[in-house]
Amino acid sequence: MQHILVGVAVGCAAFFIGRRLWRAMRHPANLSCGCGCSGCVPDPDATKYKPSLPMYKP
Repeated sequence: MQHILVGVAVGCAAFFIGRRLWRAMRHPANLSCGCGCSGCVPDPDATKYKPSLPMYKP
């Protein structure tokens, strides 16, 4: 039973990797960095906000 579940998991992973590669080969102009964002061009406004950690006071 364990071998079947592992086989199904590996098969699903191979399917999704293959699908992503297939789409990349069919439409190379639509490739992105894969980060889930709208593109890889950095936003110039993103550098304005620089969060800092609060000072630790014992």
